[in-house]
Amino acid sequence: MAAREKELDFEINLMSVISIMSICICFLLTLSVWNRYGMVTVQQAIGDVLPDSGANPNALHVKLHRSGEINADWIDGKNIKKIQSITIPATSQEKLNLNVLKTKISNLLSKVPETKTVLVMPENQVSYGETLKAMEILKGLNLNVGLAPA
Repeated sequence: MAAREKELDFEINLMSVISIMSICICFLLTLSVWNRYGMVTVQQAIGDVLPDSGANPNALHVKLHRSGEINADWIDGKNIKKIQSITIPATSQEKLNLNVLKTKISNLLSKVPETKTVLVMPENQVSYGETLKAMEILKGLNLNVGLAPA
């Protein structure tokens, strides 16, 4: 018996390869046009859109430390300088003293009512729940609240 010889000719289905290549070409053409002419207009998620007055508004920077201490700095928008600084010590359990934060910030706002923006800057080890509680208290004082890393 003679051994069978293997066939060297085989068929490749090129339809699937051509389909995938055409999809890739369409995607790349669309992407290049989108990068050149496409725009997405978005609006600010929190707060009002400020008119283009050229002057920065006054703002509060509230820093939440992992030790429970809170530093609140009042920043003058015109000169970008720290005008007043408030330090609130931690409670006995090394937690944020949010009641004192509310009273001190409301006292500051009574002196400077044009301040409408607060930037909360927690350190990495500050719990998410305490950060949200501080943001809720500040938002309850009719302030626009933002979040940034410390």
